[in-house]
Parts: sequence; C-alpha cells; structure tokens
Amino acid sequence: MSGSTEDIRRLATVWERQRHRLGLECRECEVICERVVYPWRCLRSGCKYVYAFTDSGSTYFGCLQKIFLPELDLAAFQAPEAQTADPYGMLKTARSPRPECKVTVERAYPNSFSERGCCNPAFFHHPSAPPDSTIRMRANTVRDVDPDEFR
Repeated sequence: MSGSTEDIRRLATVWERQRHRLGLECRECEVICERVVYPWRCLRSGCKYVYAFTDSGSTYFGCLQKIFLPELDLAAFQAPEAQTADPYGMLKTARSPRPECKVTVERAYPNSFSERGCCNPAFFHHPSAPPDSTIRMRANTVRDVDPDEFR
C-alpha cells in the first residue's frame, strides 16, 4: 500500500514540474517556443529587481527574482557599442516572469510551423494575463460558429 502512495506522490511531483515547465516553454507541436527576456531591457528600464556586485574588479548584475539566472558583466553594457546593440541578447526565462518583465517568445524550428497556426495561442500572452481558459472563452464568444463549417 505504501508503494502506491509513493507512486502517487512521485507522479504528482512530476505533474507539478510539467505544469511549471509548460509555463516557460511550449512543445505542443514541432515548433518549440520558449519565453525569453533581454537583460539589456531590464537595465535600461531601471527594473527594481536588478542587483549589482563587484568581484575581482569587475561589476556583475543579475535578477533578484531569478527570471534569468546568469550574472552578467556590466562592462559589456557600458561599452559604446552597447548603446545601439544588445551585447548579450536574449536569455531563456528560468521562472515565470513578473508582470513588469518584458517577455518575448522565441521559436525554434519556425519552418515546422503548421499552416493551421499555433495550437497553443495562449502561450504568446504574458504569464500575468488571464488564464488561457478565459482567453479561449472570449475568443469563442466573438462570433457564432456554424458546426457545418468544419465538416
């Protein structure tokens, strides 16, 4: 009996991780979509969750909320080239972004994108937006659908 309880707990833990992962990436089709942030935007916007520290003469910065994990060298952002171009580019989100985070979705294998469109359009909404059930319900109430239309 204890074996089945442990199995249930293990499956519940796996499901919890799966739900969390799906909030950061979508793999419902051949195209892999991931939420990404640009640390450059965090610095430029003056985000209150950006921190900095000095180690061995170099200054590094990171995110207190750990939306992105690496601590990046601030010198790259202070170079003249950084005024017009992002020195590091995008980073995959490690946690669900906060409402103030500027998040974009990056697609891997965009050539595999179906002609029918995205099978999970709610993924492209910011995580702080209404749940996808609310979005789908609103989308379905926009117009009446004729059942014969899909036969």
